Amino acid sequence: MKKLILFLAFLYCINPLYSQNKNEYLVAYGQAWGFLKYFHPHPSSVNWDNTLLNDYDKLKNCSTDKAFNEILSELISQCGDYKKKERQLADSLLFTESFEWMNGALFSKVNRAYLRELKTKKAKFKNKYVQINRSAFNPIISNEVNYPDSLFTNAICYLGITRYWNVINYYFPYRRIIKHNWDSIYLKLVPEFVNLTDMDDYYLAVRRLNAKISDGHAATVSQKNLFGRYTTPSLSCQDLEGRIYIDDIEPTCTTQFKKSDRIVAIDNMSIDDRYKELSDVFASSNNYYLKKISYCLLLTQNDNIEITVKRGDTLITDRLKTSPIKFDSSKKQKNKY
Repeated sequence: MKKLILFLAFLYCINPLYSQNKNEYLVAYGQAWGFLKYFHPHPSSVNWDNTLLNDYDKLKNCSTDKAFNEILSELISQCGDYKKKERQLADSLLFTESFEWMNGALFSKVNRAYLRELKTKKAKFKNKYVQINRSAFNPIISNEVNYPDSLFTNAICYLGITRYWNVINYYFPYRRIIKHNWDSIYLKLVPEFVNLTDMDDYYLAVRRLNAKISDGHAATVSQKNLFGRYTTPSLSCQDLEGRIYIDDIEPTCTTQFKKSDRIVAIDNMSIDDRYKELSDVFASSNNYYLKKISYCLLLTQNDNIEITVKRGDTLITDRLKTSPIKFDSSKKQKNKY
């Protein structure tokens, strides 16, 4: 019996038509989808959003590489034929890391050959989704549909991360120096995005995705108070030359702390570790930018927070009550949270 089980397990492992991670189909499709959208000479012939949204359930239920490639072949056929032309590749196309996904094992020989040929033999064309800012020469992403919160679905979340991943993959000027493997980031985060339950979680997931490019110029904004789930004590702090000091204590705050006390730990976590947590949701190219958001160090989802300060040579620990962050919707553009 044991030999039979081992034999079946062996067949299970070597079966080339089986993907152990169904999310790989979502990832491979999203990569091909974005490439066709931005590189095929006839992008207007396809409603890209609807195509992806309609294929989402098929991909989720996909169980073999053959079935996956049939879905991809249908997407390719929607693009139509194009006039092939040998041409000198632009510098951006010579950056092979943006196209390594084409070597993925899930693609059939026919589909892989089509994608590779499109990269090298398409004529120049104007893409309706990308224009060039003639003054700064940066790409402008245009003609994208915005979806209201009322249309929230896991398929929409999949569309969101797929749009973002492809724009960064092909048009982010610092793509070459992203600290993380961009293909791996997509594979890692797709399962999270397709299992989100509401727009608040989606916003925070987008922040985590955006933080992966490590660019302090990248911002994620929302019209809602999405920090409403957090509370904070009735005091504030400031980063001065890499050290955190209490700079204000509200009269209603009952504590033995004083202004200028140096904070050394928050909920038994060092300041450095606390900053590492923040770096997961704040895009920053260096520690200088990250430390400009020191006011977020005191955020918590509990009704109290433990803070340890150093005053001279003495360590003082106190547990403070917290309250919801005040948010004036009429002044949301000024709200630091």
